[in-house]
Amino acid sequence: MNDINLDLAIKHGLTKDEYERILELIGRKPNITELGIFSAMWNEHCSYKSSRIWLGKLPTKNKRVIQGPGENAGVIDIDDGDVAIFKIESHNHPSYIEPYQGAATGVGGILRDVFTMGARPIANLNAIRFGSPDHSKTKYLLNGVVAGIAGYGNCIGVPTVGGEVEFDSCYDGNILVNAMNIGLAKKDKVFYSIASGVGNPVIYVGSKTGRDGIHGASMASQEFDSNAESKKPTVQVGDPFAEKLLLEACLELMQTDAIVSIQDMGAAGLTSSSVEMASKGNMGIELNLNKVPCRETGMTPYEMMLSESQERMLIVLKNGKESEAEKIFKKWDLDFSVIGFLNDTNNLTLKFENKTVCELPISALADEAPKYNRDWIEIKKPDHKNIEKKLNDINLEQTIKNLISHPNQADKSWVWEQYDHMVMCDTVQFPGGDAAVIRIHGKKAIAATVDCTPRYCNAHPYTGGMQAVCETYRNLCAVGAEPIAITNCLNFGNPEKPEIMGQLVGVIKGMTEACNKLNYPVISGNVSLYNETNGIGINPTPTIGGVGLVKDVSKIKNHKFKNKNNYIYIIGKTLGHLEQSILCYDLLNLKIGPPPPIDLDQELKNGKAIKLVIEKNLIESCHDISSGGIILCLLEMSIASNIGFNLKTKKKGLDRVKFLFSEDQSRYIVEVNDQNINRFESQLKELNIYFDNIGLTSEKITMYAEPKFDGLAIALTYDSGNLLSAVTRGDGNVGEDVTSNVKTIRKLPLKLLTKRAPKRLIVAAEVYSLIADFQQINNTLEQSQMKTFANPRNFAAGTVRQLDPVVAFKRNLQIYTHGIVEMDAELLPPTHSESMSYLNEIGFQICDLNRQIDDINHAIEYYDDISNNRDKLPYEIDGIVYKVNDYELRNKLGYTSKAPKWSIAFKFPSQVSQTKIIGVTFQVGRTGVVTPVAELEPLNIGGVTVSRATLHNIDDIRKKDIRINDYVYVKRAGDVIPEVEKVNLSKRGKTIRISMPPKCPACGEVILKISNQSIYKCPNEFSCKPQIIQSIGHFASRKAMNITGLGENIIIALVDSSLIKNYSDLYYLTYDNLIKLDRMAKISVNNLIESIGKSKNPNFDKFIYSLGIREVGLSTARVLSENFSTLDDLMNTNRELLETIKDIGPIVADNIVKFFAISSNVNKIKKLILSGIEINYFELSNNKHISNKSFVVTGSFNNKSRYEIEEIIKSHGGKVSSSVSRKTEFLICGEKPGSKLDKAKEIGTTILTEEKFFKLL
Repeated sequence: MNDINLDLAIKHGLTKDEYERILELIGRKPNITELGIFSAMWNEHCSYKSSRIWLGKLPTKNKRVIQGPGENAGVIDIDDGDVAIFKIESHNHPSYIEPYQGAATGVGGILRDVFTMGARPIANLNAIRFGSPDHSKTKYLLNGVVAGIAGYGNCIGVPTVGGEVEFDSCYDGNILVNAMNIGLAKKDKVFYSIASGVGNPVIYVGSKTGRDGIHGASMASQEFDSNAESKKPTVQVGDPFAEKLLLEACLELMQTDAIVSIQDMGAAGLTSSSVEMASKGNMGIELNLNKVPCRETGMTPYEMMLSESQERMLIVLKNGKESEAEKIFKKWDLDFSVIGFLNDTNNLTLKFENKTVCELPISALADEAPKYNRDWIEIKKPDHKNIEKKLNDINLEQTIKNLISHPNQADKSWVWEQYDHMVMCDTVQFPGGDAAVIRIHGKKAIAATVDCTPRYCNAHPYTGGMQAVCETYRNLCAVGAEPIAITNCLNFGNPEKPEIMGQLVGVIKGMTEACNKLNYPVISGNVSLYNETNGIGINPTPTIGGVGLVKDVSKIKNHKFKNKNNYIYIIGKTLGHLEQSILCYDLLNLKIGPPPPIDLDQELKNGKAIKLVIEKNLIESCHDISSGGIILCLLEMSIASNIGFNLKTKKKGLDRVKFLFSEDQSRYIVEVNDQNINRFESQLKELNIYFDNIGLTSEKITMYAEPKFDGLAIALTYDSGNLLSAVTRGDGNVGEDVTSNVKTIRKLPLKLLTKRAPKRLIVAAEVYSLIADFQQINNTLEQSQMKTFANPRNFAAGTVRQLDPVVAFKRNLQIYTHGIVEMDAELLPPTHSESMSYLNEIGFQICDLNRQIDDINHAIEYYDDISNNRDKLPYEIDGIVYKVNDYELRNKLGYTSKAPKWSIAFKFPSQVSQTKIIGVTFQVGRTGVVTPVAELEPLNIGGVTVSRATLHNIDDIRKKDIRINDYVYVKRAGDVIPEVEKVNLSKRGKTIRISMPPKCPACGEVILKISNQSIYKCPNEFSCKPQIIQSIGHFASRKAMNITGLGENIIIALVDSSLIKNYSDLYYLTYDNLIKLDRMAKISVNNLIESIGKSKNPNFDKFIYSLGIREVGLSTARVLSENFSTLDDLMNTNRELLETIKDIGPIVADNIVKFFAISSNVNKIKKLILSGIEINYFELSNNKHISNKSFVVTGSFNNKSRYEIEEIIKSHGGKVSSSVSRKTEFLICGEKPGSKLDKAKEIGTTILTEEKFFKLL
């Protein structure tokens, strides 16, 4: 006893004042077991010492409430002798320390709270919140928590039907895991935890007690610091299968009359359960700890009383019922032990090894537990901020894309699809909507939801608390339920800080007002405080779980649009409140100003109106407007149903932004069909409800999905049914002509199989190789000691560009067609799916995996199916392409500057396999950069044998601690070079560290490290063979001088035979030089000489790019060509002038000046000019009709493609845009122009035909 002192008490989480109060209450020092029991009962988690005063102010009753706060869970009457029992609790601290077990045991604990009261659990919900998606721990915590919830809930057989997921940096150090459960019981079979009856036996049932979870409740009552990981032993370990047995055994016992009271051993385990039962019944309790079933040897009374091992119950039975009860628990293979009895001492008495190890007054542990009226600061509502200037130039289209792709608004099906939401077969409304709906029996159902908007609570706790209650109220009304009651989980920081306590008080005051007004009381809940790490707390997060009654399940509504051409109405006024909205908070990082105000009278009035129009079946669908405003609400309805909408608004500029994104409260969107419009509007007018017709639902949007082939894109042009040309990219007019080689592809129709062939047809296709053919050619090349192809795509591309069609024919290339680029308008089918069928009929190969997609679930299923079976395919694919099926809708969507808006590609994740690094080689690149490459034991990744992988640079090697002889994970994605992702440290043996060589592995020159970069470089650019070869290859590449037929093997042969020393020598090669090279036949030599000759007239931008100046890519070369009149002007420029040019920064400017300052570079350029190269300089026409004018091009044209017309406009100084706006001066309109023509007519844009446009030139 003498070792018990204040320091030890403080280590147990008690304060100096609390320890002195304990001494006063019991008149002596406690022993270690008693001290532990006091620490458990007096901690924040069990005693609610900081919040009890304020929690008592919450309304807890209405005519349906049977049991409010104070029991394991709340109870409401749902008619027909049925009751719903529900509660929400937190498991925040454990889930941060050990996410899987923390979340899993959170589910287990809330299930026990509910079935302890005699209810069979019928639904789980959860609210989980994580730090920023970019935070290093977020992915790990998210995966662990979701897996834990799924693992426990799925195993026990209770559906998880709803919830919310949020990301915010305020949760970086403290995630929130709030678990809710709803159970169903009969009104006359509800069980309580009030102990009674002197002499009645106290029974321990369930799993055995271990040392897991000791001090778990105390840990949940403390802040975290940098040593949070050390608290892992305080996290409980759950067993869902044991929980299932315990549930069934308890429910079976509850069918008898044996139970007096029953209590879950949750937080503080045996201590809390025994003390709470005795306290509620004003009884004493004596326990013999030698009879507690333990799974570990040598457990002390202290450990047994504080253990939070899972799946355990404490039951008080009627005297003489022990044998009957024991048979039930033994049947379910569970421990059953009579460990004590009730008495009238009003003490907690513990016996162990025939000694009394604890004797404490129950009142001292429960009634006398601290109850603090902590200091608090009222959080005033912030003043309105002027944010309008920052919203004036907002790009609506991009902002909407950002909105629906933000982690907080994006589809969360990845989460809830891991949960079994259909087990028990009573889930009527699935996750993803406003509220889940669970059928009871017959026509009746329960609706449930969880919600909170922490950013509102942080800005003004009072309004935020009110809104959290109202949001769940709206969610329930939106499905047609009568909201009855709520449960809450109040998650806050350290209550000892007045500002944090002020948040808690403000939230509770706001909740109280909303609950009173809506007759929507709090009947159960939990408070989780000290959600802080190193003094940084979370946003106040009062998670509200709302439950309502659906009297006729056939009348419920969901948020999915039901049909096209239905009317869309908004109920409730839009005032334009943007502060604290998703737009400002998440997208624009404007985290200022007050949250939207709430009119509780309007909330109640609008909610009742929604329930009435649903009851009378006057609407088709309904969705409450919350975060994201009207636009996100409509998008969610549209995406869920795959039915579009046309929004009708005359608002412009900032007013339009406010209309779309404001988060004014008490609003709903409803869909009404034509037959119900008059009755619907009359009903709302009668109720004096504000409403407005804001648009119509539109055509159901179907998509077309196809595998994304890892091949070479080809455009095929047919003239009157005969193949005219094949080019490697573009629309049939721009690209590299490879017609002769493409004609060798056996499955390509050279003449179309139709009597009515289009006059002109351009189709998009993909040339690819079968994996087996790729492997066969590589085997042949290896045997000949020649360089192999890196992957099937390079093999296909290289073959198509072969100079000799006979070689191309032998390589057995394949081709699939995937779209019509251009076609006679009268023959073009209305949809892509019909076009593909048409192409197949006239002789084209169509992939048999292509599918029409009808909704988002179908799209996901298609992706998963192809992804799971891709390794079985005889060819390589690297993703899925989804396209809008309807051509008219495609025209409305249009194009960005780079790609169509109606198509999107989803790449497959990188493929990863494990192998061993057997060595490292160092490659020298075109600019002299020396790169380490791992030599691997060959492995197969996605059907391709990989024996080398990039290591990037020495800094990356050191960061990943990669060594020779390590077993590593190698990642490969499509055409990307394989890379070493990480080391399998568990298999590390004797290894060799990797270091950079002191000299260039190719030429022996001392390599240099570039200052402040992870780059080592060989400076010998004139004599280092790899640099020379790659420099020439870059010069001759398609994007540069486009010398076809000059492959790497030929360049090596030319360098080795000393015929060329750099790229300027190419133009001095002769037939006699080339014919002497190995494997160069007469045709190949003539073709190469012809190609070199054709390249002598390059555009200025391509010539600049071909020189290989560091950091100067095609786009930069284009900018330079537009700003310098001649090559001499560019060569003689300076840094200052270059840096005045848009898109040219100091690094690029420095590289350009340095390049032209090197005499050898200047000499090469002079030699090129002397060889006869004539550069086409970029010249803008001074055509007054086009120069500086804004154009949009739409539709199909007879003489030129859209691309060609756009290039003509640019060459004459005009500007091209993809969408019509008031800044558009001309719309050039072909056939089937779509909505752009309507928009141009509406705003008065000048409309030109193709013929009229060319008259301007």
